[in-house]
Amino acid sequence: MLTSETALHIDRPSRYLVQLCRHAEAMGKTGGGHRPCPHAATAALARGDLRVHAEYSDTHGVITIDPWGQATLDATDDTLTLRVDAADEEALHQIQAIVTRDLERFGRRSRISVTWPPPRTSIGDPATVDSTAEASTEAATAARRRYRNTILLTLVIVVAVAVHLGLGAAIMGKSRWAGLTIDIVLAMVAGKLVLLTLGRRVLRSRHIPHLGTHLRARTRSHRPH
Repeated sequence: MLTSETALHIDRPSRYLVQLCRHAEAMGKTGGGHRPCPHAATAALARGDLRVHAEYSDTHGVITIDPWGQATLDATDDTLTLRVDAADEEALHQIQAIVTRDLERFGRRSRISVTWPPPRTSIGDPATVDSTAEASTEAATAARRRYRNTILLTLVIVVAVAVHLGLGAAIMGKSRWAGLTIDIVLAMVAGKLVLLTLGRRVLRSRHIPHLGTHLRARTRSHRPH
């Protein structure tokens, strides 16, 4: 979803809001009357491809042009705020052209001129918010799982070292092969450390890429088209 918003500091903004919405309402009933971007809206209305609907008060109005999008108007004492939300860039420009053409025609004596800033992606789009929140939750869960596994691995290593050192000390006190015993104990500890480290790397190499692929797939599936 793309959004573009502009604010006009003009006299009697409420008057123009109501005039725009009434004209859009009539446009929807008659099926034409506009010629932005060579007759695109007029032809689409005549074919029944567009459906125009307007709801408004003196200070707030929403003009819906389905399936293109909608224009939202808000009026204060000296400002008329115009916001267009559209499915894509072409639809955005079409709605902007309709609003601009009518407003500048209605405000010709006051020399009203409408300038639109570059469009931006609507951060409040439900699909985007849900996808981002879900991806963040899954990423946080994966991080907690990795942290828990690290703690467990550390505890296993500490216990293994303590057991082997204890056995080594007991054997050294009763055997004349003390030096050989120490070498064997150290070799066993080192071997277990290597095996645990390699095992952890294998698990991470298998788990994390799949997790990343899953998150990217879930995010793409929720993106608005």
